[in-house]
Amino acid sequence: MAGKEGIVVVGAGASGLMAAVELAKRGNDVLILEARKRTGGRIWTLPKSRLGCVAEAGAEFVHGRAPVTKKLAREAGIALVPTHSELWSYYNGVLEKGYGWMPEQQELMERVKGLKQDMPVAAFLNRYFHGKKYAELRAAVLGMSEGYDAADPKRASMLSLANEVFTDDGEHLQYRIAGGYAALLGFLEGRCEKLGAAIRLGTIVKSIDVGEGRVRLSCQDGNEYFADKAIVTVPLPLIGRIRFRPGIGGRRYAVRRMGYGNAMKVLLKFRRRWWTACRGYDLDRLEFIRSDLPIRTWWTQYPDKVPLITGWLAGPGALGMARKSERQVVEIAVRSLSSIFDVDTERVRKELAGSMVVKWPLDPMSKGAYSYATVGYEKARQKVAEPIGNRIFFAGEALYGGSSASTVEGAFASGIEAAKAVLDS
Repeated sequence: MAGKEGIVVVGAGASGLMAAVELAKRGNDVLILEARKRTGGRIWTLPKSRLGCVAEAGAEFVHGRAPVTKKLAREAGIALVPTHSELWSYYNGVLEKGYGWMPEQQELMERVKGLKQDMPVAAFLNRYFHGKKYAELRAAVLGMSEGYDAADPKRASMLSLANEVFTDDGEHLQYRIAGGYAALLGFLEGRCEKLGAAIRLGTIVKSIDVGEGRVRLSCQDGNEYFADKAIVTVPLPLIGRIRFRPGIGGRRYAVRRMGYGNAMKVLLKFRRRWWTACRGYDLDRLEFIRSDLPIRTWWTQYPDKVPLITGWLAGPGALGMARKSERQVVEIAVRSLSSIFDVDTERVRKELAGSMVVKWPLDPMSKGAYSYATVGYEKARQKVAEPIGNRIFFAGEALYGGSSASTVEGAFASGIEAAKAVLDS
């Protein structure tokens, strides 16, 4: 069985759906091939039936300015809810308000400014901030690199991390999307349908051949699809799983030079918000907690008062945790919350109404969470993003060259850029 379409988009995540809409609204015949049985990719909003509330198993926040995401939300009539909330920390058995800041911050800034050549985060710390005196600073910097960027500090760019930490872009707010990211993707799917762009789920592309003035995409189910051009929007690790003919040259090596991190989520739905008056504090407005526990970051749904707490572990440590059973991970999470809030473990267990552990490192359709900047990342990114013979184009959060790389905003923007490149070609 074979079909013929003007342009085929491989992947129905944020980037693929956005690219498809941009192409279809300009009159192109568009077909989206998606390996999963759902759209969204690393965006995965759970229905209320799963935990009794809307919950994000994947991407959750809108970061900073995010002009593309905000414009899309306005067009869809979907509200973005600012997360005006309280940040807390739990280190060495002490729960206190605020994250504090990196010790020796000024010295760190001066060292970074003096760098003449980029280097990995771990190597930078070992060279300039070794010894007991800087133990807290090293822990803070490594926590930022691993926990926020999902990065391996042995590969992550120090200059890129410093730019994140010390640059004031005038917009520090984070937002949640009313109804979850699925509301935005549903809006894009609806636009695809109205514009005549078809989506075929459960379709794994195994090879892409260019020849005789057309592109042939061969799929695992035996079907073949032909197109004038194709846009590949799969996560970085999956680019190497597609056989390209002719080959994609140095792109495979460039993919390996780029960073792609691990992360996992532990979603714990409780019967009520039992933590709001623990340790003698008023924690009604609590949203984020950083900790030195095995699951390092936690957040509530504040300002929404649904009794859901999310545990987040990213970076190299996430892979080891992901290999544990779901039951083991939930028990670790329960014991962690017991310590943070100084509440008996059995009480926390009794309050638990439902749970879900999301292991992105073990997900065969993503093989991890999102990209991060390595030393030499930009040259590698440009190499991977380069079109092949004006026939095959690439897009995704990892390939966006702006400041919103590694985010859903970056994925949306990259999809728009790829669609424009196809149209211009």
